[in-house]
Amino acid sequence: MDKTKQEKTKCMTDKDYLYDVLITEKDIVTNTVSAITEASNRKLENLFLEFFDKTEALQRDIYETYWSNGWYELE
Repeated sequence: MDKTKQEKTKCMTDKDYLYDVLITEKDIVTNTVSAITEASNRKLENLFLEFFDKTEALQRDIYETYWSNGWYELE
């Protein structure tokens, strides 16, 4: 095989991209909960809580888009 030629790779679909974003948002939400519980003062805790609310809402919107396209399967 000629090493100068690149092998064809599978392109990501909209479903693949959205799944990646969904998993990333879930991780951010999870890690934000840890930050909230470990905040050193109320002001910082409230900042993390505000971020959590926005991030969780975004994660929910992404999930609903994924679901509405028939890409999310319940086990």
